[in-house]
Amino acid sequence: MIATPPETLDVTFDGDNLTLIGVGASRQTSIRFFDVSDDIIGDPILLVAGGAWGWAEDMAIPNPLTGNAVAYVEASNGDATYTSNLKITGLQY
Repeated sequence: MIATPPETLDVTFDGDNLTLIGVGASRQTSIRFFDVSDDIIGDPILLVAGGAWGWAEDMAIPNPLTGNAVAYVEASNGDATYTSNLKITGLQY
């Protein structure tokens, strides 16, 4: 269940050039990456409270954000009472 409307975050990068990416949230959170055409890139990410998600090029799994460049991110907090602290970090070459 998503308890809050999505917030749009100004996060831009080219997924094809990622070496690694990590996302963490203090509350249950849903995150989606979008390209400039408003198409979702990769699968939505669902985090439990205090959870994290990540990918690195040496993990022997395909990069989930290849294709079009990421133009923005939408995040929804699963807790209608408390805010969620969201952290996104990445490294491109």
